[in-house]
Amino acid sequence: MDGKLLIISFAVIVIVFIILFGRRVRAQYGSIKPNGKVMKSFETYEVKPDLIYYFSGSEMRPTAIIGVDKRLTLNSELWKRIDATQELKVLIQNIKENVSEYEETLHGFDILDNTGKYIGEWFSILGIHTVIKTGEDNKITITTPPIDTYREEI
Repeated sequence: MDGKLLIISFAVIVIVFIILFGRRVRAQYGSIKPNGKVMKSFETYEVKPDLIYYFSGSEMRPTAIIGVDKRLTLNSELWKRIDATQELKVLIQNIKENVSEYEETLHGFDILDNTGKYIGEWFSILGIHTVIKTGEDNKITITTPPIDTYREEI
């Protein structure tokens, strides 16, 4: 009996630890959520004045375009900041061209912080994995899509 009680106690402690530690780790991470209105705004080349725009990849082959709330600081050297009034339309046209070569479709997403609050917009194909991490002093980190996003499977 004592052996069973010891095993059950140990299992309960492990489960409690996993639950508490898991919540703490997830507490800093945000997400992206599909939003048709975001898709429409990118398709119509709408520049929102409260967002700062960035892209990943090359200008000719962008893998994603994001707009981040001006009150936040994007902590990344991989995202390239753009002057949206001059460059956004060309980047959107380039990403559309790239996606059509691979018979993919583009989608718009809300970028949400760790509390579910809107902090920006994302435009890319489906299935791109990213990590959105919120930090102190209004800093956020958003990982870029893989460099081989459009590479065909062999």
